[in-house]
Amino acid sequence: MAKIRIHELAKQMGLTSKEIIKSLNDQGIIVNNHFSSIEDQHVNRVKTAFKSKQDAQSQIMREEIKKHDPVQVAEKKPEGERRDRPDRPPRPEGERRARPDRPPRPEGERRDRPDRPPRPEGERR
Repeated sequence: MAKIRIHELAKQMGLTSKEIIKSLNDQGIIVNNHFSSIEDQHVNRVKTAFKSKQDAQSQIMREEIKKHDPVQVAEKKPEGERRDRPDRPPRPEGERRARPDRPPRPEGERRDRPDRPPRPEGERR
């Protein structure tokens, strides 16, 4: 008989090691930690126990979905029409005002950091 570690089984089933350890202990199979090995017959017990739980949960989820509308389609607004926002006033038309706390940007060519000298050329390896 082949043995498998609990953490490997948990990874295969998409569960946590704690869930598997709890299930095994509830069934009377004593394991200490996630690194314990279990035999094939115990693996089969765990798989059937969790499969029945997952089937019950999926059935409940299907019933919940049936209760609610399967898909709610939102009305599409024509392009160009914006949603009214009562919490925000409309943006004023025309040019933006200059901020008083910032000086105006200089016109013309921008130079990159005129205060600094160029970086020294060194040997590159």
